[in-house]
Amino acid sequence: MKQSDENFVSMCKAVRDVLTKHTAIWESRVAFKNQVATFNGLMDDMDLAMERAEIVSTGATDNKTNAEMSAVLLAVNLAKRASIYAMEVGNMELHDQLRVTKSTLLRRPDTLTLAKLRDIHSRLEGVIADLSDYGVLPADLVALKGMIDAFDELIARPRILIVERKTANQDVIPGLLSGLREVMYKMDSLINLFEGTALKQEYKDARIIVDLGRRKDSEPDAPTG
Repeated sequence: MKQSDENFVSMCKAVRDVLTKHTAIWESRVAFKNQVATFNGLMDDMDLAMERAEIVSTGATDNKTNAEMSAVLLAVNLAKRASIYAMEVGNMELHDQLRVTKSTLLRRPDTLTLAKLRDIHSRLEGVIADLSDYGVLPADLVALKGMIDAFDELIARPRILIVERKTANQDVIPGLLSGLREVMYKMDSLINLFEGTALKQEYKDARIIVDLGRRKDSEPDAPTG
């Protein structure tokens, strides 16, 4: 968000505080009350949009990386033990499929790592009845599946957060700014309904806060686009 837009939103927050403080003065004036309702709705949406605009994806990326590492370490550990079983029974295809390394798995794109983890789990599951002597138990496969599923759920999370942030900055906030400028323009004229009240004076003061390049007695511009 541009600095000028941030200044505008800060001004709107100051105006919102004034309107809330003096509700008793304006609530009986239907024309003004309708504009305040629109204004407050837009401000609620702006608060949410600005939160989304500040979304940081680092934590989600770290969570995904940690989940991936946990699943890979357990899968490699179990697969190496089971590969010896496969060799001893002469199943070299199974042996070769289970001889994976941590570095090989972690170098892959997330989706390919996930696919290989599921493949390892499936192959281990097929011979689990014969693996107890190799230290691979059904409980180990349950734990591995849980780790794989956790990794799966987190793969897309960093990207989702990035998209939410981009959408807020490029799509949502500009539309809200336009709506707020329009309703402020209307309230700037209707505030004269309250001549001589604390509401009008404080409203005017709040409006001046961000109009740093505008003379106090100048008329507000009509909203554009």
